[in-house]
Amino acid sequence: AGCQNNYLQQQACTTKINHSIKNGFSANKPESMIYVLPAQVNTGYEQYGKVASGSLAKALDGSGNGFKVLSFSDFANKLNETSMHQEYSDMMDFYQKYGLFKKTDLEKIGCSFGIDYFIVPSMLDIKRWNENRVSAVGVKFINTQKICIVATMEIWSANGYNVFGLSCDVTIADERIKENPISVEQAFEQAWLAAIQQFNQIEPE
Repeated sequence: AGCQNNYLQQQACTTKINHSIKNGFSANKPESMIYVLPAQVNTGYEQYGKVASGSLAKALDGSGNGFKVLSFSDFANKLNETSMHQEYSDMMDFYQKYGLFKKTDLEKIGCSFGIDYFIVPSMLDIKRWNENRVSAVGVKFINTQKICIVATMEIWSANGYNVFGLSCDVTIADERIKENPISVEQAFEQAWLAAIQQFNQIEPE
């Protein structure tokens, strides 16, 4: 929690490692190329897909781990320079249908683009609401904005293994005099930073 500029912001974040292959993912392996795929979202939440994926790429890039981060937009530019659109489309179609990747697809795409790990972010739920009240002295109208995001991520190695999975639930409450909506990107960044802290503790290969 922090207090500045006459408003209070509180954050609560819970993370849970769903699975982890020991030494399967090294957060300290220098120069690893990580590709952040488009975020998986439920119907009705499509507008948050780019925000979820972009904020994860930003959080990874600023983590100081030495990763080379390839966002979806960066990858799309590289893909346009090749003739591998069908191979990539087939890989994503298979994941959409079965929730996993073929080893041969990951190896082919990974080798062609120098990718070591593929990260699949997913947004399960997002809620926003306001709570209004009058301050103790009865003269100031205070608006408390809250946002809650439930997200997950999977890390796949280029040799075809699902090496890490994590779920994260983050809630931000922002209390201030003037209305100023909490950024969805900010909430996602807090979730991904908590996730990064988790896999930073995994022993290197």
